Amino acid sequence: MMTKEHDDHANMHHANMVIMLNMLSLEKTPRFGKIVVFMANNQRSPIKFRPSLFWDVDPKTIDPRRNAPYIIERVLDFGNDDEVRWLWQNYSKREIYDVIKKRRGISKQTRALWILLTAPGK
Repeated sequence: MMTKEHDDHANMHHANMVIMLNMLSLEKTPRFGKIVVFMANNQRSPIKFRPSLFWDVDPKTIDPRRNAPYIIERVLDFGNDDEVRWLWQNYSKREIYDVIKKRRGISKQTRALWILLTAPGK
């Protein structure tokens, strides 16, 4: 039996997937028919993290460089549109992929989506 929390979590994953697909700059190369994902790798810009995203710590104490794996994990699983966009602009595809492969706290659905979007050679 599905609980309301499970339904909410599933809806959040679906919404994150739709957000990501809409916000990525996707280009289909006519020669190979391959989808190429272009990501910005700028310096980490400041963001005010929501307390509900980092419920177990004071969001003001989070350092985007030092706490990168923690931030990436939380935003991938629970981030809203602005947070996911910030993540995409502030961490490399490789950094995100490494977190997905190494961290155990990411849900199966989130892991599957982000592996598809960040796997090397994609």
